[in-house]
Amino acid sequence: SSKRIDEIYFIRGHLLSLVGRSVVENATDDDLAEFRQRVEAMVDLAESGDVDGYFWAHVALQERMAEVGGNETLKGILDSLALRTMVLRHTSLAQPGRLRASVAAQLRILEAIEQRDGELAALLLSRATVAAHGAVKESELAKRAGKAAS
Repeated sequence: SSKRIDEIYFIRGHLLSLVGRSVVENATDDDLAEFRQRVEAMVDLAESGDVDGYFWAHVALQERMAEVGGNETLKGILDSLALRTMVLRHTSLAQPGRLRASVAAQLRILEAIEQRDGELAALLLSRATVAAHGAVKESELAKRAGKAAS
């Protein structure tokens, strides 16, 4: 339901902000280089319009960030919530302009992590989740409007 989706995204935003803080505290220089490589690959995928490739690269990046953050309980909860929203998240990325906006957010998040600014990384991850939630809502509204028109 729409209410359930709202609740999940609300919680994801707060949990991902915790990931932002913990990844800054725990990431090694090698981890930062890995994150940079992953995000640069995501830029290429977004520029080529590869929604599927970008989506799975984004899922893998968030998974890796949670691992580096070092809190297994937090990672487990995020994994559970991610499974409940996979289809919605993928669909929302197919909306016009969404890949470009998402990759721009990922670049800002990466810069905050590289600068070891946990508060900024937390804020940016939370904002990116709010934006993703908005795209999911738009996608669902468009789907409903399409069904009503047919």
